[in-house]
Amino acid sequence: MASTLNKLRKHAIKLSSDYIEYPSEAVTVDNNHFCLRKGPTGSQIVFCINNKSSKGDNYKLVVGGFESNDPVVEVLGCTTATANAGGTFTSYQFDGEPRVYVHANMLNGTDLCPTTTEAGPKVGGAGAVGAATGLLMAVTVGWAAMFIA
Repeated sequence: MASTLNKLRKHAIKLSSDYIEYPSEAVTVDNNHFCLRKGPTGSQIVFCINNKSSKGDNYKLVVGGFESNDPVVEVLGCTTATANAGGTFTSYQFDGEPRVYVHANMLNGTDLCPTTTEAGPKVGGAGAVGAATGLLMAVTVGWAAMFIA
């Protein structure tokens, strides 16, 4: 996962020299979620973390940070969604996993997500990979700090 996030950040900087200086903006914040958008339109990265565990429930979260009808790809799971007229879309959350979203065109010229599937709810219950999810969350929070720095 760390190599994917590093590759994505380097690509965002390549697409827009303004990426590093572009201020981060909170797009979804509540008691359980923290989603930030960084980068100018077209090369923005929106990442979301939550305080749910690997045994967390399956649910939908509305996430913003895009333009009307933008095709959006979640790069850790290679799933797709389309932003509505307000620039928001439905993110399917499960297992306490982080999510990282980009405009689909941003992936051109990379080997990230060569194939995708439409986003949807997880079939079945929450997984039980506590230690792995804890490590995944720690790495994600560390890389997330790089996106907002």
